[in-house]
Amino acid sequence: WGRQIHDARRALRQTQAPPELLARVDASVRTLGYAATLAGALLSGVLAEMFGARALLFASSALVGVAALAAFALLRAPVPASA
Repeated sequence: WGRQIHDARRALRQTQAPPELLARVDASVRTLGYAATLAGALLSGVLAEMFGARALLFASSALVGVAALAAFALLRAPVPASA
């Protein structure tokens, strides 16, 4: 699933960004992704020290479940007809 989502996001960027800015847009997305990975690793280390690894894994699993339900609800919502 991860590869398909990545490809869909990349295709969306390629169709929405102007061709002369596509390299900058792609570089910005990659930079933000790497920064989020670093911030997540640092934050998870601090939270694991504070609350314990088991509690952190349980909380993150619950958060993923809630995000999946929210995405499912948003994707199932009817799209309003355009005028």
